[in-house]
Amino acid sequence: TVTAFADGVIQAVVDTGIVLDVPTAMILRRTMREIAAGPYVVVGDLTGVPFVDRDARAFLATDEDGLILATAVITGREGPIRLLVDRWLADNVVTRPVAAFDGSPEALAWGHAKAAEFRGAGLLPKTPRSPGR
Repeated sequence: TVTAFADGVIQAVVDTGIVLDVPTAMILRRTMREIAAGPYVVVGDLTGVPFVDRDARAFLATDEDGLILATAVITGREGPIRLLVDRWLADNVVTRPVAAFDGSPEALAWGHAKAAEFRGAGLLPKTPRSPGR
């Protein structure tokens, strides 16, 4: 499920049991890019994901079109995702701000705060936009 907020935050909730491989990550990235219609901050909820393969982690570290300004990852308190986020950051060069959170409220608050920072720096539109346009 992908939800766009007018301030440039995109929340993506990956369904429980989905293993993120490169084709799946590419679909998710394309969907977010189309919905955002410009630069965005992503808040990815991976609490139900049992595994993100190495190639998908490398792909998710990149941003070939320069649209992803920051990434918040919701890991939950249990499961492998927190460890995989740490591996992702250790094994790849991620040039955008990244933060991991146990729950959605904190991650969304961080994402909206980052969007406000980027708006102040002129990297996001000053006025809210209609997502997907």
